[in-house]
Amino acid sequence: MECAAMGFLAVIVIGTFIIWILALIDCVTHEFPHENDKIVWVLILVFLGFIGAILYYIVKPTRRTRGRRGRSTLRSRRLRRNSLRAREGENPPSSGGEVHRPES
Repeated sequence: MECAAMGFLAVIVIGTFIIWILALIDCVTHEFPHENDKIVWVLILVFLGFIGAILYYIVKPTRRTRGRRGRSTLRSRRLRRNSLRAREGENPPSSGGEVHRPES
């Protein structure tokens, strides 16, 4: 019976270690809105271990993907698409979501 309990305990310990390592890797590769946030989260993960990993996954800020000039990528794509349409003579859609069609 003791051998089965030790095996179960080993699985739990290895699982928590893997979750901690994944949180640490995610933290290091994550783009935070402020420069010091990454350092703070790495320190939390190192000193609090598995509890820090759980906190990180619950509280971490969402990932921001930025295009040129600080705009979000989706907005950059939309602006680029509209400028290409304007060059080709089409009317780009307005920001309200309605589509402008050329009058025949």
